[in-house]
Amino acid sequence: MAFPVIAWPGERPDFTIQTGTHETGLEVTQAVDASYARFLSFAARAGLTDVPDAVQFLSLSSAASMSGRDMEALVARLIEHPPATRLPRDDDPAATLKCWLALIGDAITKKTDRYVRAPLTVERCDLLIYDNTGLNVELGSALDMLGASLPLAQTFERVYLLTGAALLELDAAMPHAPPFVHEVPIALLA
Repeated sequence: MAFPVIAWPGERPDFTIQTGTHETGLEVTQAVDASYARFLSFAARAGLTDVPDAVQFLSLSSAASMSGRDMEALVARLIEHPPATRLPRDDDPAATLKCWLALIGDAITKKTDRYVRAPLTVERCDLLIYDNTGLNVELGSALDMLGASLPLAQTFERVYLLTGAALLELDAAMPHAPPFVHEVPIALLA
């Protein structure tokens, strides 16, 4: 890597990183729509213990457009009338992993589709996805399936996934290859 490294924010891509004379774009996104993160904060404040996972929440037709008041009402209903069953559950790791992979794949597809319609302003661009799914997956199993299950992200040369204390790196040219794992120091995540 050439030094100095300079980064600046933009629109397309979200960030441009310059090392020496080489520029790389970096698109940043979340695995789950921000509305789910807002819902989780309402659920936590109200003490809801049986929280719907991201797939269940996003299956609600109004999920993306819910106001704070709507989210409070949903949380109150879930506290008063908890669903009898809810999948995937922590005791069904295969179903949880399947949902997790679907959410990560959907995040890549959304970003890829967006930039097929409106090309990037740099020659090379990478994608960073923050895993805010709230789903607890066994990372070893996830790594075995991740590369093979993801859509081709032809717009992006590398896809990075920040999950827990690991940064997973996938090469878009070799989507079926297992990702490279970079350990992330906990201090950087705080």
